[in-house]
Amino acid sequence: MVKAWLLVMDYLHNQLSQSFSFENSVLEDANIVTYGRAKYHSAKGNFIEFHLKLNNCRFTISVTGDDEQTKVGVAKLEVIDEKKGYNLTIDYLKEVVRVAKKPEVKEIKFEAKDEIKKIEKELFQLKEEFEKYNLKVSKEALKIADQINFLEKKQTLTKPNQEKTEENFDYDLQYPLKAQEDLEDEDDDLHYYDWQEHNGALHSEDYKEYWKEWESIDHKYPNSYLEAPRTEDNELKEIVSIFIYHNNIRYKKYIEYREKIKSQGMSEKFADAIELYNERDNLIKWVDQVVSQINSETFYYLGANPSKQSALFSIRAKDNTLAQAIHEFKQSGIKKGETEWNYIQTWMKEFEVGEDFEINFFAGEAYEFHVIENGNKIHLADKGMGSLQAMMIILRVASLIRKTRNSPGNVTLIVEEPEINLHPELQSKLTSFFLNVNTYYGFKFIIETHSEYIIRQSQYLGLKNNYFADQNLNPNPFKVYYFHKDEGPYEMKYKEDSKFERGFGKGFFDEADDLAVKAYKLNLTMRK
Repeated sequence: MVKAWLLVMDYLHNQLSQSFSFENSVLEDANIVTYGRAKYHSAKGNFIEFHLKLNNCRFTISVTGDDEQTKVGVAKLEVIDEKKGYNLTIDYLKEVVRVAKKPEVKEIKFEAKDEIKKIEKELFQLKEEFEKYNLKVSKEALKIADQINFLEKKQTLTKPNQEKTEENFDYDLQYPLKAQEDLEDEDDDLHYYDWQEHNGALHSEDYKEYWKEWESIDHKYPNSYLEAPRTEDNELKEIVSIFIYHNNIRYKKYIEYREKIKSQGMSEKFADAIELYNERDNLIKWVDQVVSQINSETFYYLGANPSKQSALFSIRAKDNTLAQAIHEFKQSGIKKGETEWNYIQTWMKEFEVGEDFEINFFAGEAYEFHVIENGNKIHLADKGMGSLQAMMIILRVASLIRKTRNSPGNVTLIVEEPEINLHPELQSKLTSFFLNVNTYYGFKFIIETHSEYIIRQSQYLGLKNNYFADQNLNPNPFKVYYFHKDEGPYEMKYKEDSKFERGFGKGFFDEADDLAVKAYKLNLTMRK
C-alpha cells in the first residue's frame, strides 16, 4: 500500500500523462524499479489499477506494460468528483476523452447532521427496548413501536434525497484526445444539405477547404484539421482545453444548421454540446481546482531504519535512512535554541534517548552524532537500536517542519513500521508523537504497523480527548484499517467507548491470549 501511494502521487505530481514510472528518485527508498516487481505475483491479467481519493475527488489509474520495463503505459485515467458531479475519463488506448456532469450533491447542514445523529441514537435505544418485550402487542410494546415508526419517518424526511441514476447527467460527451483529429461524422445528413448549397457534391479535399472557411468565422478556435497550439502548462488542464475546443466546433455546427436541425428533429443530439458550451467556464474552473489540490499535497516517505550503524554517518550512504536524516537536518540550518531544535530535545527525552545532541561534520564526507546525557557525550551508534529508530523519525519530522513552515498545502508522511526495535512502552509513545505533530503542525500520517501498542494508544488518546463522543464538534483524527489475509482490508471504526465496531482478524491481537491459554492447558496436562 505504501509503495502504491508513492507511485500514484509521483505520477500525479510529475507526469499526469501516458507514461507511468517505477524508477524515479523519490521511489528509491521503496525499492520498486520495474513493473514486474510492482505487479501482484498471482495477478491473472497484465494491468495494475490504482485508486486514490483526495478530498472529494477519486482518481483511478490503470497501467500496463512488460515486466522488465521501468516505465509503462497508462491505459486509463479517471477523475470523479463525488460532490460536484464531474467524471473525467481519459482512455489513452482508444485515444478518447469523456466528460460527464451530474448535478452537484449538496452538503447536509451541520444542524441536519446533528439531528440525524440524535434520531439514529434514539432509534437504536428504542429498538433495543422493543426487543425485550416477549408480547409485541402489549400496550407498552405498541407505544414503543409507534415511537419507532414516527422517528423512522422523521429520519427519512431529514436525510437528503440519495436517489441517483446513471442517466441523471447535465451532459455526457466524448471527443478525441488529440486536437488534430476530426470529430466522428455522426451528422452526415447535415453535410449533405451543406454540399447541396455549395454547388452539389464536392470531393473530400474541397470539403475540407470549405470547412476551413466555415471555421474561420470564429478565429478564437483553431481549425479541427490542424493541431491546436498548446495553451496550458499542465497536461490535465490541456486535455480539458482540447475537449472544450472539440465541443466548440460541434456547438458552431449546431448554430450554423440549427434551423435544419430543428426541422429534422435532431436537436436532442446537440443538447449536451450546448449545455457544455454554456457551462464550459465551470469545467475549466473545476479542473483548475483538481490540479491545485494535487499540487497542494506533499508526501514524504519514512522507511524503516537499518539495524547496524557506525560512529560516522556518511552523506554518500543513500541507503542508510538515519545517515540521510542527519544530513537533511544539518542542511536545514536549524540552530540550537530554535523551535525545531527544542522540539527534538523534548521528544528525545520522551523516547529516553537523551537530553540534547551535537553534530560534527568531517571533511565534507561524514557526520558524527553525539547524544548528551547526564553531561556525557555518547555516540548515537552506541545507543540501543530503539534510540536509533526514534532519532531517525524525530530528526526527519523536525527537518520537514522547518522545510514546509512557509509552504501552504497538505503534508503527508508515509511511515513504514516505526515501531522497529522500540520497547512496547515507547511504541505507544509514537502515537502521542504523531498526534502532537498533527495537532500543532498539521502533518498527516499514513502508518503501516504491526504494533498493538500503537493502536491501543490511539484508543486511549481518543477517549481521553473525547474524540469518539461527538465527531461533528471534535472530529476523531484516527482511522484504522486492518489488512485481513483472507477477506482483504476493512476499516475498524471506533465506538464511543473507544472499542472497535469490528475487531482484528485471527492471529493478531488474540495471539498473546491464545499462547497464554495453550501454556496454561499444557501446564495442567503435565501436572496430571
